[in-house]
Amino acid sequence: MRVKILIPYRGWQKGGEVVASTIYGISLSALFGIVFVYSRNSLAGSDNKKKALVLTGIMFFVLFLIPTLKYPANPPGVRLVIANSTSQFHA
Repeated sequence: MRVKILIPYRGWQKGGEVVASTIYGISLSALFGIVFVYSRNSLAGSDNKKKALVLTGIMFFVLFLIPTLKYPANPPGVRLVIANSTSQFHA
């Protein structure tokens, strides 16, 4: 009975994933476009394509690489909490 309820819900989840990814992509490209327009004259490079590549590298470094290194997906303290909670279930 429970499986029949979950099947339509998975369709909603997949649709929500597509909508969320679309919104994320549009907002990230809009951010890139706005920053590129305002910083085009101060970026290194001879033409707009090289300037766009420089800005892409800077944005990747600032938006993705630094936060990933600073805030790992699984902080060290979580490992202890998970180990304690699973040992309580198995004991």
